[in-house]
Amino acid sequence: GVHVTLPPAAIPPDALSFEFTAGGVTFRFESLSGRPLGSTAGAGVLVWAFGGAEGVLVTMSPPVAAIAFRGRELDGRPGGTFVGSGSTEFVQSNDVFGAGNIGAISTVRLNTNGGVFHVLEMRFVPAPASPGQADVSVSKTESRPAPGFALNGDPLDYRLRVDNAGPDAAQAVRVTDFLPRGALFDSASPGGTYLPDVHNVTWLEGPLAPGTRVDLTLAGIADPAPAAFNCHARLTNVSTVTSAGAEPSLANNLTRGDFAGQYSSSDGNGSLD
Repeated sequence: GVHVTLPPAAIPPDALSFEFTAGGVTFRFESLSGRPLGSTAGAGVLVWAFGGAEGVLVTMSPPVAAIAFRGRELDGRPGGTFVGSGSTEFVQSNDVFGAGNIGAISTVRLNTNGGVFHVLEMRFVPAPASPGQADVSVSKTESRPAPGFALNGDPLDYRLRVDNAGPDAAQAVRVTDFLPRGALFDSASPGGTYLPDVHNVTWLEGPLAPGTRVDLTLAGIADPAPAAFNCHARLTNVSTVTSAGAEPSLANNLTRGDFAGQYSSSDGNGSLD
């Protein structure tokens, strides 16, 4: 396998994302918490998943056959959700955590329920890439009449658009939506599968011709319980798209929506800003 210390090179102290290539695979780390990832080479990437924050998303192109991270606990055990073409699984450990034998792995969300930790290094096994090159992207719109606002129990409806800018057909296209804590799953457009163990929805769309698109929908509900959605809550809904081939850019493979909760009245109703 290929070994990489994290981050592999110094990054700006306020950086919320960075990319690098190792072993023929391009990796993108993106903070979902709004907190910087770290700066000193080899000192670790900060994963903040406390107070409703959603941690760090790692995407890779082409996908890998297996990947593992070595974590260091700050407040809560390190862990994450590994998205493979065959299955998705959550793994947590005091030291090394990873996944293999779940198909081609394209996305990892470094996150635990209420944890803060560093990831110091990673090891991975590259997988053969499909021939050709396709620039797939995903965008998201919120279809409610007042975007960015909801009360406890209100619907949270999203429309996802997946495009292939080419130049080649995209193979094994996979769309994953990471539902945040504080949002309950309601329904998804045909082909969408909800995985309650990891609170994700996935669509396996197969090949996507250049210049074409797919439209998907996802319906959720703002948790009726004030303990789950209140003035201290933050709903970060993240969607990713991946394919089996090499990607010219990973920056457009992710779309997100960040909402902060507030109490609107003494009865515990929350609002999204």
